[in-house]
Amino acid sequence: MRLRLPDFLNPKPAPFFETTVQLTNDRGDILGTDTFHFHARDERDARRSTLFMSALKHPLRHPVLPTARRIRETS
Repeated sequence: MRLRLPDFLNPKPAPFFETTVQLTNDRGDILGTDTFHFHARDERDARRSTLFMSALKHPLRHPVLPTARRIRETS
């Protein structure tokens, strides 16, 4: 007889996303873009994490319009 662990003890890895965010100044001028790669549950979570990471990396710039694209499934 084989015991099965509950899902929270044996979670599946999250998909891998590439996210891009535009960086603007206080007046709304686009200063450039930044790209991040990381694991997230879904595209919404990936966009939320992108805004957070971008704010840490570029504290004087304002991140807007994050986009997320799934680039690899993990097994």
